[in-house]
Amino acid sequence: MESCIEEQIFTHQIVSLIIFIFIISLIISRRLEESHAGLLGISLILILGIMDLYKAFDTYVDWNIIMILLGMWMISYFMSDSGLVDYMVQKILERIRDVRTIVFIMNLLAGIVTMFVDNVLVVLLFVPIMLRIAKLYNIDPVKTSITVALSANFMGTALLLGDLPPQLLHVIFGAEFTDFIWMNNRPSSFIILLASFIPTIYIVTRVFVKSSEKILMKTLPKKDETYVKKDLEYMIVAALSFIIVIILMSLRKELSLLLGYEIRLGVFPLLIASLFSIILVLKRKTSFEKIVEEGIDLNAILFYISLFILVGSLEETGVLQKFSEMISPMLQQLLIGYIMIYWVSALVVAFVEHDAYILIMLKTIKYMTTQGAITDPWPFNWALLLAGTLGSNFTAAGAPALYVAFRLIERDIIRKILPKEIYLTTVTYTITSLIICFFISLFIWVLI
Repeated sequence: MESCIEEQIFTHQIVSLIIFIFIISLIISRRLEESHAGLLGISLILILGIMDLYKAFDTYVDWNIIMILLGMWMISYFMSDSGLVDYMVQKILERIRDVRTIVFIMNLLAGIVTMFVDNVLVVLLFVPIMLRIAKLYNIDPVKTSITVALSANFMGTALLLGDLPPQLLHVIFGAEFTDFIWMNNRPSSFIILLASFIPTIYIVTRVFVKSSEKILMKTLPKKDETYVKKDLEYMIVAALSFIIVIILMSLRKELSLLLGYEIRLGVFPLLIASLFSIILVLKRKTSFEKIVEEGIDLNAILFYISLFILVGSLEETGVLQKFSEMISPMLQQLLIGYIMIYWVSALVVAFVEHDAYILIMLKTIKYMTTQGAITDPWPFNWALLLAGTLGSNFTAAGAPALYVAFRLIERDIIRKILPKEIYLTTVTYTITSLIICFFISLFIWVLI
């Protein structure tokens, strides 16, 4: 009887691992949309009895993260649709007088905005502007626009809002909004990434923009009359919704203590987005149908739900436990463990969707911590998130936002981007960022 149970457990482990690898392979190869492949994976897990429906959706899907995504996408839509981001970019660029500085500022702005807004939306906002600037001042539109897309992915892990990995860190390890700025008397991801980001974009700007001649700045060419909306009221509402949600999320712990019960982080963006969408609909600035259709990425929601269940199947069957036992000896020494997690993660996410990899590794580190194999998980957590984010910039397989950028660029230049153009830019940018970030983070979280 006992041997039958062990055999069934082993079978479930093998099957869940095969399904996971198969679905991730479909995603990497782009043979199916991420959400389509994810739904196929869920169906296989349920029909083969690896998990039941209730456990899959109740235990392993983190609805708190789904609420964060829904709320922040709606608020991002307000900022985009109101013309607030375009308006800010144009006002800043009107005061610049040389080509290299323009490209540097565009990268800097893309990185700053992506701390609060989904990186795909940042690409959709900034790459078309960079393409128009490149045409206006006769600089390479491909390389400069790709660097802007890379910058849009770079700073996503700096704060809790910009991308899925920091939200996973909040759920699995309880990292609060302020922990991404300062934790355990040390700088964390915001300061480390910013200190890495500025020299990275300075170096790549000098590499890819040969001319630094002074120019007489012209107004950016308009796509149409609505390039910069001048609806000041809409802009104010969009800005207020963003500011209020940032304040509430940063005070989550204090508000929970004050009210006597824990408030889930996702409640704040969803509440504020819902309230402000009502205001905007009543004022006839937009419609809820437009907010849902243009602001919320339903494909991404389905993909993330699928991802939680796929990784949950590995946890449910004990695959993650066995994986943690394999890597446990390598993490016994902090320095060696940090270097291993950082550089292995950087290479893996070049080919594997980085959200899936980071979710698996965070759960593995959590398990090892609860078992006493790791006393302080935070150096390993930051190594994973930093390298997992930066390394994904190597290819579009690791960072889907790059795929969106390539499509925008090809549509504008009316030709296919050559592989040489892509990888000369992405490899130069990514290796530069990884090396700079490695030494800064190693000094802060390991050596001092």
